[in-house]
Amino acid sequence: MDNVEKIYPAVNVKSFVSFFWFILVLAISVIASIFGYVLIRDGYWKISFFTLPFILLTPYIIFFSLKSKIILTKDSIIRKVPFSRKEIKYYEIKTLKIYDTIGNGYGSVSYLESKKPNSKSLFTLKTIFVSDIENSHPNKFTKGKQFTFHATNDIYSFIEEKISNKQVD
Repeated sequence: MDNVEKIYPAVNVKSFVSFFWFILVLAISVIASIFGYVLIRDGYWKISFFTLPFILLTPYIIFFSLKSKIILTKDSIIRKVPFSRKEIKYYEIKTLKIYDTIGNGYGSVSYLESKKPNSKSLFTLKTIFVSDIENSHPNKFTKGKQFTFHATNDIYSFIEEKISNKQVD
């Protein structure tokens, strides 16, 4: 790891969208904790085990958000999250796009291709997608190397510059 050039957070914790989802998850955890306590108090402790995933949700999301990193080295991008690590070399990248992501109401995220990479919106979050497959999309399941992460600071232009430099070499 001595050839590390920059380290970025993989989750943009300063954005309104991330803050909104954190508050929502915190509220669900608090409600589940109260519900679990009432069930245990009233003697239904076996049923209260079903509230455990919701109670443990907030600490995991905080841990994941703070520990997830994007490490840019001289020759690759490393996405390091708790319990996982993915790496893709700059020369392997065939798709680099920036998306506006927004919840679609069905429990998942919609990726809308961003027309203006530097624009800001209150309800969408800029997400960068890299893949070693030509014309790939974040919603497609493929066997290649691909991952997404939140766009923060100058990370998109830095990666774009690295890719163009590797193609010239």
